Amino acid sequence: MRLNHGNLIRQARQALRLTLEELARRAGLSKGFLSQVENGKAGLGLDAAKRLAGVLGLSLEELSAVWGPQAACGEAHPAWLVRLAARYDLHPEAQAALLKVAEESAVYRSAA
Repeated sequence: MRLNHGNLIRQARQALRLTLEELARRAGLSKGFLSQVENGKAGLGLDAAKRLAGVLGLSLEELSAVWGPQAACGEAHPAWLVRLAARYDLHPEAQAALLKVAEESAVYRSAA
């Protein structure tokens, strides 16, 4: 089985003997959403990834390692981030932080 963030989350949840419902409650997410994530039908946003990592005792780096060229939201990284990551050998957490800043900047610009 190819490891992806859904499989990793399921394995970590099962290792901790947590039900999907209990993980959802602890992470402040819906059970349905987590089910979709575990089954590869939904991607993770940065906030959800942080919540799950905290509950499961994983780091964002561990989650990012299975994302491969996938961003936290389940879509391909923007080209500018791919270039920066390759050029400066950016740590996955640094990539996530840059993506978050870019998202917040876009929200700020659209509100202005």
